[in-house]
Order: sequence, then structure tokens, then C-alpha cells
Amino acid sequence: TLRGDLWAYLQEHNSWTDEAFSSIDWKAFEQANSNGAFFHHRISLVKHFHGISPMGKIANRNNPSHPAGCPSCNHPLEEEDHVILCPSAKRQHWRSSFIEGLQRFLDSAPMDSNPYLSDILHQGVLLWFRE
Repeated sequence: TLRGDLWAYLQEHNSWTDEAFSSIDWKAFEQANSNGAFFHHRISLVKHFHGISPMGKIANRNNPSHPAGCPSCNHPLEEEDHVILCPSAKRQHWRSSFIEGLQRFLDSAPMDSNPYLSDILHQGVLLWFRE
């Protein structure tokens, strides 16, 4: 099945043991990946999590005529953390919108998140953005 193939790929790609793999709350993952608040962003998020986002560094590697720098602030190398932490006003607005959307998503009835885990995730993302 597609699900089995994807899970096998993720387990191998991330070097997860059977124990680590079985510790993942797949129900929560499926809820998060369903047609909810982040449904339209899931491909971008998956690419970012796996280090294959079409940012300057990757685009330049794939096509040397594409600039490796950040188009928003002219930083010489746009890589994973820079995409998230870029100081440009446009990216700051994106971060604010993301945090608001994340909180709405975590508070939504279908998610039924543990409030402590939701707070940890929310605060962790805020700290990452402030890095």
C-alpha cells in the first residue's frame, strides 16, 4: 500500500528503529495532515522538514544560474534556517501569520490536542522564530 511504502521509506530515510517508529502518534499525524488549517501548506512543510525546500541554496545547486541568496533580504545564502529566520518584513509577517494559524489549529476541536503539548509546540516554535 501507499501508506506502508511511505512509512517504510520514512523509517529507512530517518534511521528510525521499530521502537521509535511505533512511538509516533500516527493518529495525531493523520489529523495534522488532513484537510485542516495546514492542508494547503503540507507539501511545503514536508519539503522543509526533509531539507529539500526550493530555497536559494537548493535551487542554485539544481541550476547554477539561479541565485543562492535570499530574495527577501539579499543574504548571500538562503538555507533552511534562514527561510524561517529571515529579518525581512515579508517573512516577519509570514511568521506572525503562521503562529496565529498554528494556535487556531491546535485549539480546533478535531485536533483535540493535549493542552500541555500544544503549549510546548507553540512556545518551541516561538523560540525558534526568535533565535
